[in-house]
Amino acid sequence: MTTPSEAVIVRPAASADLAAVVELCLLVERQHEAYWPLRWQLKADIRPRYQSWLEANVNASGWLIAVAERAHEPGLGGWIAGGRVAQ
Repeated sequence: MTTPSEAVIVRPAASADLAAVVELCLLVERQHEAYWPLRWQLKADIRPRYQSWLEANVNASGWLIAVAERAHEPGLGGWIAGGRVAQ
């Protein structure tokens, strides 16, 4: 059973969330690079590319970019999800 202190709210991302979402994306990129360095090499311009893509799609029709935060502690809790919504 989830207690109120463990409750997580999942909601659509807002423009104000994007800087934190980019940081989470970069953590995943660095993890991929650490696990598979010959295949996955972090590109120098990856931060602005993520920022630009997210800005273009955060409110776009057909896309869902969601974030999660702890109910008792507003602010991103370290989870993001995104994807193309079937039309």
